[in-house]
Amino acid sequence: MASAKKIPSGAWNFRGCLKKEEFKRLLECTRDQEEKLIIMLAGLYALRRGEIACLTGADIIWDMHCIQVKHSRVQNLQKEWIIKSTITTRTIEIDPKLMALFPKVGPKELVISKNPIQITKMFERIRNEAGVSCRFHDLRKYAASIRSDVMSSNGDDDKKERM
Repeated sequence: MASAKKIPSGAWNFRGCLKKEEFKRLLECTRDQEEKLIIMLAGLYALRRGEIACLTGADIIWDMHCIQVKHSRVQNLQKEWIIKSTITTRTIEIDPKLMALFPKVGPKELVISKNPIQITKMFERIRNEAGVSCRFHDLRKYAASIRSDVMSSNGDDDKKERM
């Protein structure tokens, strides 16, 4: 019988994937539309904090309800914020209700006023207020899990129709 691995002391207390109720609590603890947009982009569409912090007006395709993710905001060795191109460009269809949260900005203006570190600090405050134990990156895992649930439920429906 294999012995269970111990998590080192001081390591992140990972409890598994975020639950739907926990995600809702995070949203309830946001203070404004920008914070809600940040949490939803990470938790529903799997955007990284650098990608969120780098979205510009030119990345929003209003008539198609889409955003394009093609850059990330990172710090260089001098601790200056720079724009880095992502390896691929992702075009993501966004729910029209969520599109309403996007501010109308010029093509070169940032959609989100926070840099990635400010996003992390904002998230830590929201997480603590909501009483949820997770990291910002875990929101991407939540996005993947809800997509997985949708895909598996669609597969089950297909099987029932074929029978």
